[in-house]
Formats: sequence, structure tokens, C-alpha cells
Amino acid sequence: MFFALDESAVAQIRSEKQRVRIRRILTDVQDYLQTEYPVRITLQDAAGREGISTWYLSKLFRKYYGIGFCDMISLIRIGHAMELLVLTDRRLQDIGAETGYDDIGQFVRIFRRRTGLTPRQYRDQNKRRYRNDLSGS
Repeated sequence: MFFALDESAVAQIRSEKQRVRIRRILTDVQDYLQTEYPVRITLQDAAGREGISTWYLSKLFRKYYGIGFCDMISLIRIGHAMELLVLTDRRLQDIGAETGYDDIGQFVRIFRRRTGLTPRQYRDQNKRRYRNDLSGS
């Protein structure tokens, strides 16, 4: 799952050097989140990697992605969980743990909040659809 920058907001930055710097920071942090999503990631960790304050990184996320840092982590994790639910038969607890949720209750709550379905409901609905797509029905 890749998140696009709000290019209209980026275009408002007067300095080309600043535009390049902000794009680099946000791309680096997004790449970091995409690879490290299964482990505990904090705003402090990500900001420290870029040598910027947590306040500044949080502001960049809200302004250029339109969502908060924790929201992005959650969306990345749920996106990976959605793939695993449809493409594998792994247990829900295992998928939750693989995508950064040690507590199955937290995984189910966040999944339902983001998708409107429990992980089991999502798997049941989408596995049928996936099988039908493969069979050409």
C-alpha cells in the first residue's frame, strides 16, 4: 500500500530545495513504515531517523498526506492483513501478530474500524470473490 503526497500542497512550497527535502523525508519515512510495520514503530523512532523533531514530522504527515503518522501505520498494517486474509489460510491470531498486533482483540477492533468488517467476515466475503475471479465466474 503506497500513499501519495498531496502534490498541490507540495507545489505551494516556494523553495525547490525545501520541496525536495520534504519529499525525501516523507518518502524515506513511508519506506521505513512499509518495511518495519510488523514491529512497534513510534513517531520518535521515525523522526530520529530523519534528524527532525516529532512535532515537525507529525505536521508534515498531516499536511502532505492528510492523515496522521499512527493512522498511516494502521492503514499499512490493515492493508497487509487484508492480503493475508484472502491469500492464505493462516489463523487470525497469526495474521494479527504478523502485521504488528500482538493482541487479537486490538487487531479485530482496528480492522473493523478501518473496513467495517471483522477479519473473519472480510476473509469469508473476499475469498469467495477471489475464487470466483480465478474461476472466471
